[in-house]
Amino acid sequence: AATLEFKIKLSEPQNCVLGQFLHTGRVKIINADVFPTNKYAESILKGPEEIAKIPPLNLLIEFMKMNWDVPNVPRLTLIYLILDQMANVYFYFLLNVTMYITDVLFAENPGTVSLLPGVHCSLFVPGSPEMS
Repeated sequence: AATLEFKIKLSEPQNCVLGQFLHTGRVKIINADVFPTNKYAESILKGPEEIAKIPPLNLLIEFMKMNWDVPNVPRLTLIYLILDQMANVYFYFLLNVTMYITDVLFAENPGTVSLLPGVHCSLFVPGSPEMS
């Protein structure tokens, strides 16, 4: 894709002063796509009233799609999502260990506890809460 580059000369300043060397600027248009993607380009180019008609969730989804194309973002996002679940796994583990201790080890008549869905557990050493 070709890059469009041009200079602008600032004139007629309002509420400011142009400096001796601060009166021109360089503009580079790297790509002519609208933000976040071209899916709603027609509405976006019509102005604020048409932009307001675009569902915000759809714009958010397009923004996320745009970010997903950035190098390393998909991989790092998945890693973050997986590692972020470690606190939940730890909480689940503590909850089940607490249930095991109270319902099996300290109970007069030990029952069974489901540590994982479909996996029931009783005393690890049958008949001996002290050894379990």
